[in-house]
Amino acid sequence: MDVITRWANYWTNGGLAEGFVVTLETFAVGCVCTILWGLVVTVIRMSRFWPARLAAVAYIELFRGTPLLVQLLAFFAAVPILIGIKLGAFETAILVLTLNAGVYLAENYRAGFQAVPRGQQEAGAALGMTRFQIFWRVTFPQAIRMILPAIGNTVAGLLLTTPFVFLVGLEDLMAKAGQVMNRTADWSVFLFVTILYTSLGLFLVAGNSWLEHRLKLVN
Repeated sequence: MDVITRWANYWTNGGLAEGFVVTLETFAVGCVCTILWGLVVTVIRMSRFWPARLAAVAYIELFRGTPLLVQLLAFFAAVPILIGIKLGAFETAILVLTLNAGVYLAENYRAGFQAVPRGQQEAGAALGMTRFQIFWRVTFPQAIRMILPAIGNTVAGLLLTTPFVFLVGLEDLMAKAGQVMNRTADWSVFLFVTILYTSLGLFLVAGNSWLEHRLKLVN
């Protein structure tokens, strides 16, 4: 049996197809949550209420200064003991991926918002706009064009971190590949998984590049 035939068998009968679907679900939900959460953290980080700013900075430094693996295991094992609430594998994976990636995206959001000339915000205030209207009509439309490449990089990075979620018991593509390898002792299954992740990553990069050109962010 050649390697392509083996891989096809692993895909249909070995559970890789089901694991691939779980990976895509985790990635898709994680992307949406990360994009929204990063915006929330940015608003808090730029708040005039200093305790909120301090809490946001503490969160950013904590998650930026600890490995993703430690965060996954902490939320899966330690946090339930401390607070008495145990989340499922999928919920734990989404929560940690969002908290981890949201840190970096929040800083990119903040840089983009601060890059908008202050004079335009002052002009909005002179026209009688509220702070929310200034943000939504003046700051956000301009900042998002600068932030979009960073969002694309964060999304691509999120895809590359999804293989770690098998550590909390989620039967994603990596978990299914490990099960196949344990049954067959065929390490080539991980080459197949690598090809799948690489293909997804290239697709995301191409999509982000197309969107940047569509919005005329690059030449």
